[in-house]
Amino acid sequence: MSDQILIQGKRTADKLTQVKVTPTLIIGVGGTGGDVLLRIRKRFFEKYGLLENFPIVNYLWIDTDLTEKDVGARLFSDQVKFTQAEKVMAIIPDTARITNDLNQYPHIKSWFYEGLNKLGTMTEGAGQIRAYSRLGFFEHYHTIRQAIQKAGERIRNVENMKLMLDRHGMEVEGS
Repeated sequence: MSDQILIQGKRTADKLTQVKVTPTLIIGVGGTGGDVLLRIRKRFFEKYGLLENFPIVNYLWIDTDLTEKDVGARLFSDQVKFTQAEKVMAIIPDTARITNDLNQYPHIKSWFYEGLNKLGTMTEGAGQIRAYSRLGFFEHYHTIRQAIQKAGERIRNVENMKLMLDRHGMEVEGS
């Protein structure tokens, strides 16, 4: 597929150079990150239809709030909402298990300050307190890493690259 552009003052059309698109993983953290991802997904949906039609862009939302109360998901259609593979809920049902004996977790003790161990559970967000969010990250590091790796595999899938060329006329970087 070759696009053409007419440059002002010229009578002929010059061919545009086709640029390769790069597989991209967009990660959103927290309620605001989730909202931003949903808005980006909505734009892709409006332009390309189902998100599966543009498979070299993938999304991962990481949050500490199971209720998803701060994410505007209810404002968007089901086609734009996150799938289970696209979200990691980094909750901690019992933070005291970690914070009551930080000597067992020296890598956490080095940045976790006293007085924060009053949280108890972290299932409805971290309350904008960075140390709680970071605690959720440390607790779910392997799950988050695995989710990122799987998303990376999805966007670099050879079949997805072929689909992008066939459906959109876009060549994918690395194909």
